[in-house]
Amino acid sequence: TLTQVGDDLFSEGITQIARHAHDHLLRPGGLFVPARARVFAALCSLRVRQCSGFNLCAFNAFRSNAQSWVDIEHIAATDVFDGQHAELLSAPVHLFDFDFTTAANLPQKCHVELDAIASSSGVLNCVTFWYELDLGDGMEKIDLGPNLRSPRPFEQRARRQQMRYVGYERCV
Repeated sequence: TLTQVGDDLFSEGITQIARHAHDHLLRPGGLFVPARARVFAALCSLRVRQCSGFNLCAFNAFRSNAQSWVDIEHIAATDVFDGQHAELLSAPVHLFDFDFTTAANLPQKCHVELDAIASSSGVLNCVTFWYELDLGDGMEKIDLGPNLRSPRPFEQRARRQQMRYVGYERCV
């Protein structure tokens, strides 16, 4: 039986699905895909400055603190918002690794706190995170991180990266 989950590694309880697959569905030595995942994050600025000639900067303060999905590379590559696209304000920070190869390797819970240092100036208002997937058995790794300097062809990149707004805006 093939079970398909959404494109967010964490939203649908992938660790519980992997645990169930190892305990009840896979034969000994069976492959769960992805075999491993590395999770990264970066400080980010995603703001609207203007639209149709109107200055909308003041409205950024009213943005929801919810998570959203953004195709950072597509916005940068097409420049559909006239230079108003996400800016990474820090280097990627490695958060943690998941190993889905056996049920024993799967974490019960995952909680991370860390300090990140801005390496670019801008207005910090969100954190973006993504993962690198190792499909296992020597297959190619899939890096779902944004590449703003040299956007990849549409079919070779993550469609979206997840953004979590921090609830404030701070110049860094």
